[in-house]
Amino acid sequence: MHFRSSLAALLLALTVAPPKVCAVSPFVGELTGTLRVTAGRNRGLRGTIYLFVGDSGTVGAAVTFKGGSGGCFRGVANLTAGKVTLTPLSEQLGGHVKISVRLKARASSVTGRGTFVNNNRKPSKRFSGVITIGSREDITSNSVGVYLGGLNISAGPESPNSWPIQLFVANDGTAGGDTFDPQGNGFAFQGTGDLTSRAFALPVIAGKESLAGITGNVVSNFVTPLLANGSFTLSNGDRGTVSFPKVAP
Repeated sequence: MHFRSSLAALLLALTVAPPKVCAVSPFVGELTGTLRVTAGRNRGLRGTIYLFVGDSGTVGAAVTFKGGSGGCFRGVANLTAGKVTLTPLSEQLGGHVKISVRLKARASSVTGRGTFVNNNRKPSKRFSGVITIGSREDITSNSVGVYLGGLNISAGPESPNSWPIQLFVANDGTAGGDTFDPQGNGFAFQGTGDLTSRAFALPVIAGKESLAGITGNVVSNFVTPLLANGSFTLSNGDRGTVSFPKVAP
């Protein structure tokens, strides 16, 4: 009788015990906030920061300023403690910037505070500042995140040449990025894409060095959720192709 009772109790426990459910971190999603330079070059400059946090803890990020791009970043998040650390997707495009953010969850809201610092080799180009995260929402498309790829100049005064190029895509379709050669010649682009058709036509918003004053467009389509291909044309006659493999999340 004792054996039968024990076996019956075990079978009952196996039958009624609820399955274990993995909790989803409140920090997973798209988080947005503001960024302000408080010391060094461009002191007082303000911008917007996007954090794209995946459920595995991988993070992509982008910074935008009025009339320009602040770069794209990748890193990791501790989904329990809310600590996020980020570095540029490309040193050529993003320099020596380090970003640290600590997120906090209260009820259904997520906020956070952090810092960033650019330890450029030239003291005159160094800067640092603070970050404030104010909102979070679920990521609505697998196209949302950051991308690092290549720009191939096939015709025009800068041809033939190839540069790294980076792109970010946010929940609302906001998208942008930049591309530069090692000497700092390049351009930034930003606009709004269609996350349903996954087609983007992004105007050039700023040129640097030999491309100062340039206009043009970067056009791309997502051939898969993790890869966008397209082309670009500039008002100086440069044109060619672009390819954006996804990096994070």
